[in-house]
Amino acid sequence: MNPEFSNSNLRKDAMNNTPENLSPIVRLACVLVRCNPDLLALAPRQDRYAIVSEALLLSVVAGVTGLAWTAFWAQFVTLPAALAFGALACVFMFLIDQAIGAADWRLTGVLRQPGARRRWWEHGRLAMRLAMTVILSTATSTGASMAMFHDAIRTQLEQDVRGKNRQIEEQYAERLREQRTLRFGTLEAEVQRLTTSAGEMTRVLDSARQLRATASQRAEAYQIETDRELKGAPGYKAGAGSKYREALTRKVAADSDLAKADSDISVYEARLTDAQKKLDKASADVRAAEAAFAGEAAQIDEERKSHLIPDRNDALMSYLALEEVYADPRFGTAARHFSWLMMAVLMTFELSYVVVRAWFTHASVYMAILIGDTKKRADRVAADYESSRDALRPMPGAAALRGRAPLRFLPAPSPVVREAREIGARNLPLS
Repeated sequence: MNPEFSNSNLRKDAMNNTPENLSPIVRLACVLVRCNPDLLALAPRQDRYAIVSEALLLSVVAGVTGLAWTAFWAQFVTLPAALAFGALACVFMFLIDQAIGAADWRLTGVLRQPGARRRWWEHGRLAMRLAMTVILSTATSTGASMAMFHDAIRTQLEQDVRGKNRQIEEQYAERLREQRTLRFGTLEAEVQRLTTSAGEMTRVLDSARQLRATASQRAEAYQIETDRELKGAPGYKAGAGSKYREALTRKVAADSDLAKADSDISVYEARLTDAQKKLDKASADVRAAEAAFAGEAAQIDEERKSHLIPDRNDALMSYLALEEVYADPRFGTAARHFSWLMMAVLMTFELSYVVVRAWFTHASVYMAILIGDTKKRADRVAADYESSRDALRPMPGAAALRGRAPLRFLPAPSPVVREAREIGARNLPLS
């Protein structure tokens, strides 16, 4: 016979403070799932295995939540801060599931009372946990999706920022041009006109100077040629012959070009000088107007910079980018399907401990011992209360105490735990 089920072990005081045969792992599991190690030491080994398994499942559920939130926050804050946020989510989920699991004292399996049904508050507790799971898993799956789609979100953010900043730049550039045109647009147009005119005059002068140089060279060469023809230089026939007349004609044409070039140069040099003076004055006026406009231009530039979207990646902009990824005609359907799949997985993880604790627990002798021990202690407290009330009745003022209600908050003992309570009744009273 298993010594754990022997009468000697069952007769041991369930309220002793010296648990036996519990390893450090089992003690740690007791802390994680709010289990009494003193009472667990009296239960079969199967109950100890169940407590360790529940502690592992509870830790895995909380760890997955913490990991998902750490991955989410790591996109926006430093790694230590992300780990802190993830740890906070992990502890929160751990404490919620731990409280729900520790509050379930139902007997199951062969220990379940015949005809016992789940009460409304049990269904309400499960419904509240389901609502919490939907909310938290939706947020967690969104964070996990944002972490999974980090590269796509970053690309979408860059495109959005560049497009919006380009529009802002164009808007303020147009506004600046309008203000400049309003303040000194006429002066700039005059400077442009004078610059164009001066350029034209410069080109004409350059052409005239080039023509004068060429005409001067030609006139000099044809003068030498006519002298040779006329005087009969070696190799030439003296006299005003046909070659002389041809050279003379060319010299006259070269002199005419030279005279025209000199005339153009004298005219356009004066015009260019006058145009340059006007251009210098207009340029000075424009510079003065720009200096006066510099303050307003700087103000417009500061306003432009304030409206530019900075290159950042916070939670709000990432969520907006994620919505744009969902709306993408090419990748949106797959991204949304992945997000729903992630939410379903996280809901399964977060509900797994509560579901296992509510529907898939074995017939626990530890739970029967815990219920019997709790009711036994409550009976002793009630008995002590009754005895103290009876002791106070003969005293003065006892009439005021006769109306005191008895401390009867315990239901009738169940057949399942009657034996445990009878064993406990033979134990020593509480110290």
